[in-house]
Amino acid sequence: MLLSLFFLLSLIFNICYAANCLPPSVTSNLYEKVCFDTGNSTSSTNPCPITNRCLKLLEPYPQITSAKDYVTLCKFYLKVAIENATKVHNYFNEVMKKNSSSEALKLCATVYYDGFVNELKASLADLVRDPSSANYDAFTAGDGINACNSLLDNEKISNPILHTLNSDMSFLVVVAFFATYNLPGQ
Repeated sequence: MLLSLFFLLSLIFNICYAANCLPPSVTSNLYEKVCFDTGNSTSSTNPCPITNRCLKLLEPYPQITSAKDYVTLCKFYLKVAIENATKVHNYFNEVMKKNSSSEALKLCATVYYDGFVNELKASLADLVRDPSSANYDAFTAGDGINACNSLLDNEKISNPILHTLNSDMSFLVVVAFFATYNLPGQ
């Protein structure tokens, strides 16, 4: 009896898992494949939360969800990522102005977020001309975010908004990397 119950629960879990995290062979949309790859490559134990986070990030943008090729998907995704990164960059600039004595905030706002936005722009510029560079630029864009987080931690700045924004921007980078990884000629 207990074994049957366990089997039934396991079966239900697997059906729910499959419904929320379809493998690329089942899904026909490129953005879903990018999200599936993102989830599987970043979480060996349970890729579903990451896959679902990616889907929630991309689904509001019809140009991304209807893209028929990776160049189009990446073009629109990187534009969205640049727009979001620019907003966060501006937010860091505002926080820096209110806390002008913070070296960490100054470096985050002026050096690391400048570099982050510029790397995303470089990735966008390289999509067709040099897909390998576009993928590399997407990958390295996250370096500044990681450095910013370390500086905030070292200076003991415990602003949860800043850490959440950095986490969100790091996720943008991961998705950008997996999207550009599929570019033709990569």
